[in-house]
Amino acid sequence: GHDSALEVCALSFDGKLLATASKKGTLLRIWDTATNEKIQEVRRGADQVNIQSLCFSPKTAKWLAVSSDKGTVHIFKVKKTSTSEEKSPKAHTSNTIPDKDEKEVENPTSNLTMFKSVLPKYFSSEWSFAQFRTANVKTLVAFGSADNVLIVVSADGMFYKASFDEEKGGECKLLEKVEFLKKKNSE
Repeated sequence: GHDSALEVCALSFDGKLLATASKKGTLLRIWDTATNEKIQEVRRGADQVNIQSLCFSPKTAKWLAVSSDKGTVHIFKVKKTSTSEEKSPKAHTSNTIPDKDEKEVENPTSNLTMFKSVLPKYFSSEWSFAQFRTANVKTLVAFGSADNVLIVVSADGMFYKASFDEEKGGECKLLEKVEFLKKKNSE
């Protein structure tokens, strides 16, 4: 598990995956609920934050989004679990050739991963695939109608709708921004 107490957790829509974040908010872990095995560990950042929300993309659980009190939403590519894909009869074997359209995208890692045996674990971490930045306030995140669409609500009264490129990642594209809480005039 985590070195500090759990702060937030989320289940995938089908209940097969569990995402956890500790009070430090730097590492997120994804667990296979059928086997209790950790299938992935990703790094949100180096600074301690308070994680506000975690959610899996509802249609495929291919993506995990996380928001904090620092205003940046991080999106991670979730690895396929061994219990669902690899043990099914349709899984690729050494005698089959994967479909050439099945280009696998992954979360970025440090260029120093070749030295992971001598460098601290931090340098071999998986980092977020895509990011969406708001003001430096608490945010909540959910997925929209498509797996690459995010809905973000912030503590300063803003609603955001954004999308990310499922092959390239990087910065999300803002689709809509609405102020839903009007600030009181100071007289």
